[in-house]
Amino acid sequence: MKKFICVLLVFIFCFSMAGCVQTYSTVEDYHMIYDNVYEANKTFTKAGQKETLLGWGEYMYCSYMLLFPREAPENLLEFEYYWAQVIDYDDYGIYFSYKLDEDKFTDFKNKIGDFSITYNGQVNKPVFLEDIFEYPAYILSWSKDVEDGGFCEYILLDDESCTVINVYLLFYGLDDLQSKADFNILPKSKTCNEIFDSMPSTIGFAKNVGYCVYAFRDEENNMFIPELKDLVYDTGFLENL
Repeated sequence: MKKFICVLLVFIFCFSMAGCVQTYSTVEDYHMIYDNVYEANKTFTKAGQKETLLGWGEYMYCSYMLLFPREAPENLLEFEYYWAQVIDYDDYGIYFSYKLDEDKFTDFKNKIGDFSITYNGQVNKPVFLEDIFEYPAYILSWSKDVEDGGFCEYILLDDESCTVINVYLLFYGLDDLQSKADFNILPKSKTCNEIFDSMPSTIGFAKNVGYCVYAFRDEENNMFIPELKDLVYDTGFLENL
């Protein structure tokens, strides 16, 4: 009887906790969400292996959000943020767009086209897809299970309106973000898994996992995410948006 009561109390506690999950969704929350993603992706050593808090599954969920401005841009057009802290993982959904004047937008396009991350002589670049989305896309990360709430991180550029569109999700549905977005952030005709099949197999993850621009090979040829301080990159063009 005591065992049954204990089990019942645990069930009630978990249920009540699930009903009291704190979510973050206002424009003021962006900086907090950005910082939390960064903190969660700090590397640490476990059993001699480098890991991160979000790094289970061969680091398929790791991100430093390097092409996302640290602060919400002043010229923000729209946004949709979602961060829910649950018991053993967090859910994230980040979508926002901001408009630049023509000169700044042209400069941004040139800089993002040249953007790369270097580690120990290895160079990774975001994957450029010109015709898969409604707008040219730069994919930083894309997991195989993204359609079921996996992980993706990408930038879309609307040349017609000089608008930059940022999308990031972890365990949050891409369709859920789209339902609240003015810009089309979904693939035009291909499924998310078909996009996954177009990701490179020689950079980032193996084909059965996904692609991540932050993933490199260590001295023993094992895939891992280096610490941010060990990566070479230039994101100065994001500072004056």
